[in-house]
Amino acid sequence: NGSEIPVEIGLNPINTSTGVFIIASITDTSRRQQAEQAQYQSEERFHELVESTKIIPWEADGATYQFTYVGPQAVKIMGYPLESWYHHNFWVEAIHPEDRETAVNYCHAAAAKHKEYEFDYRMVTADQRIVWFHDIVRVKTNPDNSTTLHGFLIDITTRKHIEIERQALLEIMRGVVMTPDLTELLS
Repeated sequence: NGSEIPVEIGLNPINTSTGVFIIASITDTSRRQQAEQAQYQSEERFHELVESTKIIPWEADGATYQFTYVGPQAVKIMGYPLESWYHHNFWVEAIHPEDRETAVNYCHAAAAKHKEYEFDYRMVTADQRIVWFHDIVRVKTNPDNSTTLHGFLIDITTRKHIEIERQALLEIMRGVVMTPDLTELLS
């Protein structure tokens, strides 16, 4: 019908007693190209979605917790250059000192069970701000029995600040109700 289609041509020479012959194969690649284009568009949509949120996708070695992939949002949220995230022990050292031991121990115990887990902890940014994260982690067992961790760090700092303020207000209201002497409460 005169329409053009993308093709892949394969030529293979074969030596015979009567000379060299060529076996040719011509394959229509339009479906493969459409599938590749659809996959590319899907990946682009995913990247746009992730990069427009306060979520850091990541992957790490299950034994060392060293990152093997960190999404670009890490720089925007935490301020460290992306290369820093790949240094040995970066994650552990960036955890807030008061949360470090608990977070690392929890991670070790949960990863050893090879189950998904979630937990909250604080990290310290490059400019020394405190950011609360909800970390969702999936443990993948590889064919060689090593493990890879896949996860999403979700910035929940605003939510945590609201929770802390709400708790403080609750304590003040309890004090007002429970204390017969208001001057005692205020002191």
